[in-house]
Amino acid sequence: MRRITDRVWVETGYEGANVGCIVTPKGVVCVESPMSPPDAKEWASRIKSISDLPVIYLINTDHHFDHSIGNCFLGGRIVMHEACLEGLREVREGFREMFKHFFERKYEEVKEELEEVRVLDPEITFSERLTLRLGEVTVEVAHVGGHCPATCYVYVPEEKVLFTGDLVTEGQHPYMGEANFGEWMKGLRAMMELEVDHLVPGHGEVTDKSAIEKLIRFFQLMERKAKEGDGDIEELYGFYPVRPERREMVREWIRDGLERMRGELR
Repeated sequence: MRRITDRVWVETGYEGANVGCIVTPKGVVCVESPMSPPDAKEWASRIKSISDLPVIYLINTDHHFDHSIGNCFLGGRIVMHEACLEGLREVREGFREMFKHFFERKYEEVKEELEEVRVLDPEITFSERLTLRLGEVTVEVAHVGGHCPATCYVYVPEEKVLFTGDLVTEGQHPYMGEANFGEWMKGLRAMMELEVDHLVPGHGEVTDKSAIEKLIRFFQLMERKAKEGDGDIEELYGFYPVRPERREMVREWIRDGLERMRGELR
């Protein structure tokens, strides 16, 4: 757990999505939940160690299993975009298979503990924007789409902290299996307009807006290749580091992303 401002803590060491918490005068607001039950329980304990106040809200930037299946261990009123509801039904039915596909090594460690998981529906949904005013702390949730139809970011203006969800990854390729690149680029440019000292990506280490700029360049390279009909993915593959166990998976992501982008351009 790393404290990045007076009110915001993050954890980037869990397998799966990064998680954070914002301590406000009214209670704790969590952003995402660890996907592994042992990690989720540890995160809940860590939150209690930094604040006597309860978790009052838990915001998921999308419905994907690595962001949401640990919600049941944290408490608080769950906040998601309204487009998450259909995807959550798929997560509820198939999160074990999803977990094994994307994180096979971790799955083998925690498959028995996954029996404790209960995939919860949100108590609060919204369409475009949601603002939580919690004493002198404001938490803004904005729908962007792009990474998937429901993707949002979370911004704490007083702390100049931006949780991007999977709109931005640091030091690794983005997952593009549900991408809408027009929306994604629009969202990246909108986030560039925010005043940000600390950017918490969906995956990877805490950084700044340079990560947004780099992803824009990656998508611009993809677009050039898509327009030229260039099927060589090596330049795209080398744009970010790749974990050895994910080499073929990342190649699949890039090929799928190029095909999606060609479809949008058509």
